[in-house]
Amino acid sequence: RVTAKGASGNVVIDALPYAWITPAQQASYLRPAAAPGLQLRIPLIGDKVVYFSASHKRWIPTIVTDVGDRDEVELEIKPGVWLQREAQQRVLRWCASKL
Repeated sequence: RVTAKGASGNVVIDALPYAWITPAQQASYLRPAAAPGLQLRIPLIGDKVVYFSASHKRWIPTIVTDVGDRDEVELEIKPGVWLQREAQQRVLRWCASKL
């Protein structure tokens, strides 16, 4: 989610709250936000994601390390914890490219 916009087209997003992202970087790294109600993407082992940590109150880059039979995911930063599909919609964002 975009949290600030600059006059030159630069933006700040909630996943990187202290970095201004140029229009060129936006074209390479960001994807349009999904409309509410759209189906979630199928997770794959090795997917680069950002996870919203309620305890740290920020987005943290990580990697999907395992995917269960019902598409629940385990993350590198939360080993042994499985995120169900419903939770993924709230706390995960897939990266369009390397950040």
